[in-house]
Amino acid sequence: EGLAARLAGQTAEQQLHTLTTMVANAAAIVLAHPDPAALDADRPFKDLGIDSLTALELRNTLSRETGLKLPATLIFDHPTP
Repeated sequence: EGLAARLAGQTAEQQLHTLTTMVANAAAIVLAHPDPAALDADRPFKDLGIDSLTALELRNTLSRETGLKLPATLIFDHPTP
């Protein structure tokens, strides 16, 4: 089941949770962090340890998961999960 199909059947609150969880999981992967739930979604990516290289890795991971072409400036345009 694709992301769009999953989101289509959810409330706005559920969609936000699904997307925030997906971003936190992707951030944990690129940071080699053992527990995505431990990442504070209110902290900027920069404060979580994401630099320009890991920002591109995060963008690429999210592009694969969403099927969307995302800009290289993604985490600078949207600095928190």
